[in-house]
Amino acid sequence: MASFLKHLGPALVLLFSLWEQFTQGQCASSRLFLKQHYLSTSKEFKLYKCDALMKEREGLKDREIFMFIYSGWHQIDGVCRKTFTERYINVYVRKDQPFKVLLCFKRSSKPAYIERRMYTYLQFHCDMDGYVDAMEDVTL
Repeated sequence: MASFLKHLGPALVLLFSLWEQFTQGQCASSRLFLKQHYLSTSKEFKLYKCDALMKEREGLKDREIFMFIYSGWHQIDGVCRKTFTERYINVYVRKDQPFKVLLCFKRSSKPAYIERRMYTYLQFHCDMDGYVDAMEDVTL
């Protein structure tokens, strides 16, 4: 029995470290999506400016059109969850309430952006890991 426990300890440590790496990898796409698209409600919506956002957020510098969501983070983070343990996988999920969004359009003649603020209904795509990886406007 003692030899069994002696070998079980290192195996459990190895399994725990592998599980931690697995779960951190799954959350990476969700974190990137939120980092790029999410606008915190702790700051007034009208204070967000496209020029500043497009410069300070990673990977957005040369985008022609980009959409930011002004909402509580839990409304976006929880989109792909059926229950606490189950997730929607590789499907589109529509939310019933409209989101406040900031659309940024790059001007062709200048390195500046045109802003459009509006409410719109969004459809989110849940990736194979069950996290949001894309969204689109479904307002008719």
